[in-house]
Amino acid sequence: LSMRQSREEDLRIASASLATLISSISAILVAVNEEDQVDHWNRSAEKALGLEAERVLGKRFADLGLEWEWDRILEAAWRCRDSGESVSLDSVRYQRGDGGEGLLGVTFNPVPGTGGSMPGLLILAKDITRSKAEEAKTAFEQRMRSMGQLAAGVAHEINTPVQYVSYNMSFLEQAFVDLFEAVEAAGKLAGEARLRGDEGLAALGREVEDKLEEADLGYLQTEIPDSVSHSLKG
Repeated sequence: LSMRQSREEDLRIASASLATLISSISAILVAVNEEDQVDHWNRSAEKALGLEAERVLGKRFADLGLEWEWDRILEAAWRCRDSGESVSLDSVRYQRGDGGEGLLGVTFNPVPGTGGSMPGLLILAKDITRSKAEEAKTAFEQRMRSMGQLAAGVAHEINTPVQYVSYNMSFLEQAFVDLFEAVEAAGKLAGEARLRGDEGLAALGREVEDKLEEADLGYLQTEIPDSVSHSLKG
């Protein structure tokens, strides 16, 4: 009798130690037996899911009324039991105990049942809301950096030919000024030649004047500088 009492005491102590260990685990820990009843519900589960252990122990897991993605949860639980292997889910949306929304990383581990019955489940979960937010922030910053680099590259590719165009337009602007001055001088010379008595020289003067009139020099003197100015601004 004393030996049996000793063993029972050892078993009680071991059970109490196990319960303490389970309760102290920082991750959410839920144990579901082969009858789908909740056997363990640690303090992290109480805090994160907003349900005290005394309210859920012995109840069917699917009847707890938890606000999370039950379709994903139940499908993963079935796969775990069917395959006998761990199944993990990422970014499971759920409602926290404080009423806010969060994301969970959940792992289902099979626990062998008795007499070949359906295995139970050991469910471990961790709130990954903050880490996911950090990942999203980092990804956003990387995209912004990439866009900045792309924009800088595009700006460089545009700026180089624009510099060539700007340089050449500036050159043409000055060249047209010089050219019009030369054309005006030629016009004056043609007028003088036409008034002279030399028939050949007069004919040459008339030809130059005709060419200048045909070119519509006055129109070009107005429009070409404006066109060059607009191109430089552009």
